[in-house]
Amino acid sequence: MAFEPAATCPVCETVLAPDRRLEDHLCRTHTQLELAEYIVFQRDREEIETRRPVLPGVPTEEATE
Repeated sequence: MAFEPAATCPVCETVLAPDRRLEDHLCRTHTQLELAEYIVFQRDREEIETRRPVLPGVPTEEATE
């Protein structure tokens, strides 16, 4: 039998017991609104991280650090 590491909830960062499934935890512990907010937050964060400068020559946040 293969060893599967314990899952961690991406919403609340709780490490689940080995006998618990992430899907069960998400459905029983978090509201639909919490899950929707988490998904939108992640999407918006990824979108911001992949943006290019609007004007050529304008430094990105990475270049100014």
